[in-house]
Amino acid sequence: MKGFEDEAATVCAHQEGHANEMNEAHKRIQLLQARLGVQCTQMGQMHKKIHVLELQLSMMCCTLCQIVEENNPSKWGALIKSLYMIHAKESWSTMKAEGFETEAQLLHQRYRRCST
Repeated sequence: MKGFEDEAATVCAHQEGHANEMNEAHKRIQLLQARLGVQCTQMGQMHKKIHVLELQLSMMCCTLCQIVEENNPSKWGALIKSLYMIHAKESWSTMKAEGFETEAQLLHQRYRRCST
């Protein structure tokens, strides 16, 4: 009978240890879920800020391109020239990706996009 009681006590202790591990795991899961919720909220806020910045940058780029295209290149400042060249290189990449055949088609498309 003694051996049976010892074995039963060992099984109970093992089950109790397993239950404690399950409780700890459940607490960790809840903590991680709470952290994930906070991070998702923060990510949503950051996404909104990024979207606003992208819109502002796009408007600035459109305005700059319109100024550059409507004025004599000899009147551009060095900084405007460098900014426009960066944009022009990006435009050529976009043009190829979007399937435009000529630079005029791309500029016309961008000008329409900026005008609206």
